[in-house]
Amino acid sequence: MQLTKEIEVMLKDDLQRGRQLFALLEQETIAVKQRNFVLIENLLNEKTPLMAQLKTNGLKRQQWLDSVKKTHPKADWSYILEQLHLEHLSLEWAQVKEVMRQCQEINTINGQLLHRGINSNERLLKILQGNTQDDELYNAKGLQRSYNKAIAAYACA
Repeated sequence: MQLTKEIEVMLKDDLQRGRQLFALLEQETIAVKQRNFVLIENLLNEKTPLMAQLKTNGLKRQQWLDSVKKTHPKADWSYILEQLHLEHLSLEWAQVKEVMRQCQEINTINGQLLHRGINSNERLLKILQGNTQDDELYNAKGLQRSYNKAIAAYACA
């Protein structure tokens, strides 16, 4: 009976935390697009404990599933709910899985946006420092030398 209650509480908790995490990730998308680094850092501080608890609960569910798979190799989480007569939680389990899928999707997008921003900043910094691609030129003696476009443009300015 204790396990049944624990599962019910965990699923409700994961659904609530998953929805909170998704809302934070949506805010993060806006912050990344606006390059609002203070907000990004604040959101990260809010996301971290949510993600830690979701991970802890996920590991606990995996342990339960692993113990059931010892006797029922093809068992999944729906099977556990059925065996514990918790079919009424199947909808919540489906919602938890969907929210986690949405969180993973938006987190991937945010990661890509951040990566692009970092690459853009690195290219801009190289330009400002004059470290752009060098064109190889030959001098009158036929020797190769580098010609930096950024330095030449800066010298002309």
